[in-house]
Formats: sequence, structure tokens, C-alpha cells
Amino acid sequence: MTFRLNRSILGMVIIISAMVLSYKVGSNNSIHLFTSIESPIQKQPKLLLSSGLTGASEAELRVTFWFEQENEEAYVNLLNQLPQNGWEWRTVKKEVINQTEQNQSDKYQAITIHGYRLINKNEEAEVLSWYPAFSQQVQQAGGIAYLDERVSSGMDVEAYFSQNNITPKQWIISGKTSSLAGYSAGPFTTIQAGRDKVNIQLLSRSSTRGENTVLAIPALLEEF
Repeated sequence: MTFRLNRSILGMVIIISAMVLSYKVGSNNSIHLFTSIESPIQKQPKLLLSSGLTGASEAELRVTFWFEQENEEAYVNLLNQLPQNGWEWRTVKKEVINQTEQNQSDKYQAITIHGYRLINKNEEAEVLSWYPAFSQQVQQAGGIAYLDERVSSGMDVEAYFSQNNITPKQWIISGKTSSLAGYSAGPFTTIQAGRDKVNIQLLSRSSTRGENTVLAIPALLEEF
């Protein structure tokens, strides 16, 4: 499934040099209850610590589940299934005003569930045991799931893409920052970036304060 998201709706900006991924939400806004979740049997990319390409021993992990329209029952059901051990969860509701072609204002509540925790290499496998299935369930309920993993270490972005059989689509080099966006066959949400379909983005940066790398699925939402 491919999404185009409206940046004015999300209120989020992808910041990396001249690279901008613009989206617009699909027309299916129906919300369904979450059923019991089973992990899909599909090959998926390794997370940063498990790749063996970084010297870091821990990573910051953020997940975001975004719904264009609020459905109390659906997101409460999701919250009840989310892992709790070590996780910090918060919910943000925002009123969205959509201007129609007839110059009328359509108001509704968008809702976002944010999760954060520090993880080690062993805990990465635990995340991948539930996140892909949650991502698909969120899509089925009319939402979109995002994953953001960051380490205080540099990485060879080309080597990571090669290791995980990811097809490169967009490459950006700006100063000491490298960004590579691509497509990986698997369970993650796919978005449209210009003419390309992508579902994974890897950025690595070197500065006077050290080296940093972020893995974003399907794309970066927060400043790097």
C-alpha cells in the first residue's frame, strides 16, 4: 500500500538538505477495531545495532502511530496491546481544519500515539516481533506507522542497503551528511517521494560533536 500524506495535516517536516518527502493521505479513512496481532512472515531489514555496521551498544527508538481522524475505541484498543516494559507512551490530539473545494471548513480530530525507549541489540529483535504487525494493523485502520532509531555512531549507508537487499532510490550528500532512501520488500508502509516509492531512509552525519546515524521507516519525521 502506498500513501501520499499532506504535510499541512501532519504538521511535521522532514529536514535533510534539499530532500523533501511530500505525502497526501489516501481516500480510505474508515477506522476498524484492532484484532489480535500476529507478526507477518516477511523478510525485513535489520535494525541498526543488529546490522553489525555500527559501534554503538544502545539506540534511541521512537515509534509513531498517526490517524487522520480520531476514533476513541480503535486507539484505546491499540494502546491496550502496546508493550509497556521500558516504553514511554503519550497521546496527542490535534484539531485539523481542512479547506474544501467549495471553500468550506471541515474540522476533525487527528490523533497521534508516540512511543520512546532506549534499547540494546537483543531488544531490537523484540521490537521487530511486534512492530511490523502493528504497522499493518494501523494502516488497515486508516493510519500510518513510523519508526525512528538513532545511534551515536557513524555508518556506511551503502553497506547497510547492500546487506539488507534494499533498492536505493534517492541519494543526498550535504556536507558531512549522507542520506539514502530506498525500497525494501516487506511489511512496512510505502510512501511516494517524488516519482519514487520508498519505505526506508538511512542518514549518517559527522560533526565536531561526533557521529550520528538515524534509520527511519518509512521516512524521517523529526529533525536530524
